[in-house]
Formats: sequence, C-alpha cells, structure tokens
Amino acid sequence: MHIRPAIRHRALATPGLSPTEQAEFETHPNRGVRTLQEQGGFDASILHLIANHHAYLDDSGYPQVARGEFTSDRTRILMVVDRYDELLTGFGGTTPLTSHQTFQHLYQEVQTGKLDERIVSTFITLIGIYPIHSHVRLNTQEVAVVTELNQTQLHQPIITITHGPSGKEYPNPFVLNLAEQVDASEPRSIETIIELNN
Repeated sequence: MHIRPAIRHRALATPGLSPTEQAEFETHPNRGVRTLQEQGGFDASILHLIANHHAYLDDSGYPQVARGEFTSDRTRILMVVDRYDELLTGFGGTTPLTSHQTFQHLYQEVQTGKLDERIVSTFITLIGIYPIHSHVRLNTQEVAVVTELNQTQLHQPIITITHGPSGKEYPNPFVLNLAEQVDASEPRSIETIIELNN
C-alpha cells in the first residue's frame, strides 16, 4: 500500500526495477510492520514473520539488518512460498518459470544455502506432483492446465483441457476432475508436464 504503484507494476514487467526502485521496493517488509503496529492488535510473532520473510538463510535478502539464520519455521515457510510465487509469476522482472523449473530453482537455492531444505522438500510434497498452473499432456494427447489439486490423490488433479490432440485450441475449454471419471470407458490421465511453449 505504501509502495508507489508504478514500482509495483514494474516489478511484474521486464526488465524490472532500477536499482533505486528496487531499494524502495525492499522497504516493504518494514513498512508493512509499521502499518500493522499502528493498527495494533498483532502478535509480535506475526510482525516478526512479516519483517523477515525476505531474510534468506545466506543473508542475501533484505532488509539488511535481518539475519536469516534466526528466522522461525513459520517465517521460513512464508519465505519459500513467496519465492515460489516470484519464480512462477516472474515477479521482479524475470522470465516466469514453469512449475518444474521453479522446483529445480528452489532446490538450487537450497544447495546455495538460501532456503531451508526441510521446508522446501515439504512444500514440494504438499504442492503435489502436478502443481497448479502446470501445463500437462494427457494420454489422449490433449493439453491441459492443472487448476486444482486433489489432496488425497495428488496424481489426479482437477484440470482444464485447452487443446485437442492435433494441438488446436478448443473453443470451449472444459474442466475435468481426473479422480472422478466413473463412466469413462477410457479415463484420461496425465502423461507428462510440458513447457509453456509446447
């Protein structure tokens, strides 16, 4: 709310923010804490979570005074979720990654000490084999987008089928719950995750 709208919009575009704009953008955790303190009624642990969700474990994050090694598990969870969203959407002016590429990137950041390995592993398990927004090819050779997870059957999410076997876009994409194909003689299933341009 306190960051200029132009900066918020440019954070979603390429090439992203200038160094000066980035510095202003990086004030948002502290500004958020101050706003909530003024409102009152927020537990100190919540304020700590907001203040430190960009304080990566290797101290490469912000604000500079934050130390990632002292963050709580709840803060580290928010750190991972926020980073996942940035990579998936291209927030900050980078090229958006596919879900599969995003997972790979998160693991790379675990290896460099930026993120907590235990939390990243748990997060990926909870997100599922086919994360929301994944583009997938079905056994029918149709293309679909994963739109919702079935928590008890992660290999059978709810999908929106967008393209036919020939690659032609359906004029009316339709939703299908892969776990509820009771009357289907040949149930659809996911063969593989595909890149966005496939």
